[in-house]
Amino acid sequence: MNTVGKKLEFFRLKHQFTQKQVAMVLNIPVEKYSAFESGASDISAVQLARLSEYYEVKIDAFFSSSEEKSEMVKAIGNHGLTETKVNKVPAARGPKKVAKARKTKRMANTSNTPLTQQYDEHAEGNSEEQQLITLLANIIVESTMRELDDLNKLEKSPGGYHYEEKKACVICGTVVSGEMSWYDRNGLKCIHCQKAINEQVIPYWVTKSKDSFYTEIQLELDFGMKGKVLNAFKKAGLIHSRVIPKAEGTGKHFELFLRSDNRDFLPPHKKLRIGGPVKEINADGLEEYVLSYPWYYFVDPIEHLKDYGISNYMRFVPEKDLLEDTEQDH
Repeated sequence: MNTVGKKLEFFRLKHQFTQKQVAMVLNIPVEKYSAFESGASDISAVQLARLSEYYEVKIDAFFSSSEEKSEMVKAIGNHGLTETKVNKVPAARGPKKVAKARKTKRMANTSNTPLTQQYDEHAEGNSEEQQLITLLANIIVESTMRELDDLNKLEKSPGGYHYEEKKACVICGTVVSGEMSWYDRNGLKCIHCQKAINEQVIPYWVTKSKDSFYTEIQLELDFGMKGKVLNAFKKAGLIHSRVIPKAEGTGKHFELFLRSDNRDFLPPHKKLRIGGPVKEINADGLEEYVLSYPWYYFVDPIEHLKDYGISNYMRFVPEKDLLEDTEQDH
């Protein structure tokens, strides 16, 4: 039983995308993408390769075993770029921290650029590794050509321009194109985030690294901080946010928590990049390695973050209480 569907959910949540946004990247109905994550439908190798580029990960990051990777490579080698089944597996569980929070979900950023439909016809006779390398090389070539085209357009319009293709905003992750987008030396932004930069609501350098800020989803996934708890922290002045308003001036579009605004309270993201594969017994009674365990599964979270203010507000939540809180949330 493979875990591709869960990995799709993991990477989507990690990069703060909705199923609708990822469906737009793949140019398919949201219902069809939802079926990919649940395991109710098949995802093609082309679509999986496109998402690997979008999430900036290797294609084998979607698999938990060499056998699953082999199945996908064989599907590519024997049938060009063809569909292969994915199945749903039980979610991994770990201890949860911070005041009454929901069970950790899979995290996950996306690249909306289309993968070239050309595949090396001679790759069928090569090894599985060579076939996978050929596929990834095609992705890199197409991505490079697209970047060169973007640079050429910037030379003609140095101030920036509306982007023709659908692409995710480097700040909020919203997939946009045309008049709803703006592309310049700081990358592709939606008009809401671009206006926030122009009006200095947020600094331009947040476009350079997602490690420079936290989002509401990240605070929930990493610390269980959400809803009333998050609002209480903001009201008490423990954590500070930058609210990006909608371009038309009514309502909130997105909210960032800059590391520079919360340096003593929130840790740098690299502090949370710890751990590795965890061996579990799946529904078939077989051993498999799961990659979706959160950082606090591997360390004493309070000790690990003792230099940051958030450690003063972290506590263990028993699994029973956690499930009850989750049910109440719904």
